Amino acid sequence: MDETRAVPLPPIRHSIAVQAPVERVWQAVATAEGLSAWLMPNDLKAEAGHPFTLQTPFGPVPCRVTVVEPPHRLAFRWGGDWEVTLELEPQEGEHPRHPDP
Repeated sequence: MDETRAVPLPPIRHSIAVQAPVERVWQAVATAEGLSAWLMPNDLKAEAGHPFTLQTPFGPVPCRVTVVEPPHRLAFRWGGDWEVTLELEPQEGEHPRHPDP
């Protein structure tokens, strides 16, 4: 009898350079208003353990904040299967890098 196992997907990493101070970029990725401006409507609060909902084109998706390290790292569970981590790293000239949406 054939057994099929779910194979975990490899991590996907994408980085971009942003011409802005890290605190400004943090506001764009770690607040409901900021995240809504470039991703989708939500009720995010940057508090570890906070449940929130992303309003996707396919319907609402439950999420939960897992890590908050202002102003450098925010992570959350997206639905039941995905972990999204946004990491901000100041580069030369104070331009942080973060994942592209």
